Order: sequence, then structure tokens, then C-alpha cells
Amino acid sequence: MTKLYSVYHAQRTTSESAARAIPERFSWYAFVLTPVWALHRGGWRTFLVWLAALIVLGILAALLGARGGWAYWLIGLYFGFAAPEFEADEMRRKGFRESGFLLAGSDLEAQVVALSGDSAE
Repeated sequence: MTKLYSVYHAQRTTSESAARAIPERFSWYAFVLTPVWALHRGGWRTFLVWLAALIVLGILAALLGARGGWAYWLIGLYFGFAAPEFEADEMRRKGFRESGFLLAGSDLEAQVVALSGDSAE
């Protein structure tokens, strides 16, 4: 089964690889471990957005007399669906440009194709 990936190439020299393929699908990693994912893949800004949303929903739950545990999962669900866009924003901030899309059977295959420069524009 093939999946869609966005491909980003470095515009300037970076300490990271010259290209990166970001899957355009729901991220279970971002859903279950949102703060870890935010720091690992999305950057500090994404983590701060998550933290602010968690605080606001926690306060709202306290004001409504509800349990606050649902806030973590609700925010996680949002980040699971929005993960590709948060990662793309972080890539653009680091100086990468979107160079197209590709279809690949796995994340590793997508990364190899992205590095070879064979993505569709």
C-alpha cells in the first residue's frame, strides 16, 4: 500500500539531511505522546502551543466541574490530524522548501526517494 508524502529540500546548508519526506496522514505518535512528539518532530513552538492548549482546557474543565483528563486526549487528537502541517512549518522555519509530493510504500523508501531527488513537482 502506498502513502502520500510531502518532500522538503534544504535551501541552505544545515546540520540535518538535505531532504525530508513528511507523511501526509494521521500520526499516532503525535496523538498518544503529544508533548514528546512536539519536542522531537515539531519543535519548541509546537510544544508551547500544546502546553497553552492543555492549560486552557484544564482551566475550562475545572470551571465546568469536569475531569480534566479528556483535555489531553482531545488535544492529542487535534495534533494527530495536524501533525503533517506542524512538521511542515518547522521544516520551513529551518530553511527547507517544499519541493513536491511522492508516493511510497514505507517511510524509509520515501526518505530514500526524497534524498535522490526523484519527487514529483
